[in-house]
Amino acid sequence: MIYCSSLTVQSGGPLRMRSCGNHNGAECHFSCAIGYRLNGSSVTRCIADGNRVSGSWSNPLPSCEGKVKFPQ
Repeated sequence: MIYCSSLTVQSGGPLRMRSCGNHNGAECHFSCAIGYRLNGSSVTRCIADGNRVSGSWSNPLPSCEGKVKFPQ
């Protein structure tokens, strides 16, 4: 089986990750803490290209942009 590098996010940070495996075909889902905006894709998939030994992620790790100011 082909694997991608393991993805990690900073514990307690604004970026949240769930349902993440690192085998071929696995998906990782991302969201941001309340008040932050996701910058990038909310999903990335581990894909195998040709005869490569390791897979690659379909999208880069997203980030969360600073606190969103809500109108009062």
